[in-house]
Amino acid sequence: MSFEIIGQNASNVVSNVYVDTSHNVAVKDSALNTTLTTLNGKVTACDTGAVVVASSGLPTGAATEASLAALSGNVTACDTGAVVVSSSALPAGGATSALQTSGNADLTTLAGCVVGTTLTVSSGGGALASTNTVLANGVSVSDGATETSASVDANTAQAVQVFGSLTDSSGNIRIQISADNSNWFDDSENSIYVDTLGFFARNLKMVGARYIRLIYSNSSGSSATYSANCSIKA
Repeated sequence: MSFEIIGQNASNVVSNVYVDTSHNVAVKDSALNTTLTTLNGKVTACDTGAVVVASSGLPTGAATEASLAALSGNVTACDTGAVVVSSSALPAGGATSALQTSGNADLTTLAGCVVGTTLTVSSGGGALASTNTVLANGVSVSDGATETSASVDANTAQAVQVFGSLTDSSGNIRIQISADNSNWFDDSENSIYVDTLGFFARNLKMVGARYIRLIYSNSSGSSATYSANCSIKA
């Protein structure tokens, strides 16, 4: 099948346009042929296999082989099998084997204190510390008067003992206890008895309150001399 195409040039001259067997378009007009020839000369074949970028937004030399070589020279191979930390946030010597050895020794010592699932402790091989507090020292108490001693903090006490002397052999000495060193109550579980020589001593049992003190009321009919101490072992 063949076609005949009629074209019109710029001068309004009607000419035939032919398509040959190679599918090329031919125009039977010398002016048009000259224009097409000129246009064809301005078309450069595009080699898509070797595209060359003459300029770009990259800085000078950014895509050159020299830049890549310089970058390669600044990259050091990482030996993950032998990482060496030259500095860190640890204190001086914090990662040394010496400190690890000391820690292991302490753990070994601690393990030696465990029997089964029980941790055993000691008081250091010495006796329990004892603290003595003078509650009254030769205080003269007139007949009908009451003498209140200073208070003692027994918060860490393992054992508490009060002792002293009183010229009133029938005198009444009471023990008082308090949780806040302000509000006081008589301790009915512990009583103090004065012997015929005027001495007294009492190991207090089950002292659950934090503070203790003594109260002496003189009803002997004459003045009495009163001395008292409190000894605490913690």
